[in-house]
Amino acid sequence: MKLPHEIRLLPLLLVFLAPAAFAQMTLPEPTQAQKQALQQRWAKADTNQDGYIDRAEADALNPISKNFDVLDADRDGRLSQAEMRNSVLDRLRAADTNQDGDIDRAEADASLPRVARAFDRLDLNADGKLSVEEVQQVASRFAGRRQGQR
Repeated sequence: MKLPHEIRLLPLLLVFLAPAAFAQMTLPEPTQAQKQALQQRWAKADTNQDGYIDRAEADALNPISKNFDVLDADRDGRLSQAEMRNSVLDRLRAADTNQDGDIDRAEADASLPRVARAFDRLDLNADGKLSVEEVQQVASRFAGRRQGQR
């Protein structure tokens, strides 16, 4: 199953979301295997190994490249792990307009169009909303497949 860019970025970003909140809920701590896989993906993207993703490195990561200026909150020409984490949290919080800790179809339609297009595949329990647990489960499965492809 090919997932939209926003969803394919989740495994990379989950490692930075560990204790963070999506609305007022907390995201479960990633497993050691997830952390390792995600750190490997960050290290692979960070070709000069300086701990940041600069614009040239981002060019190899289409969704990040297209949104580089938005993600680069401090406008220093490079992305830190904190900027990536904060950007994702800001988008999820903004999408959760009723602040119930879940993204329902209307909220996804309004602000996360790629997530909205894949909503039924992402809504694992078919309850009409995406919980932080579902986001993590999808990201975990995808991270595992990506690691297995190496």
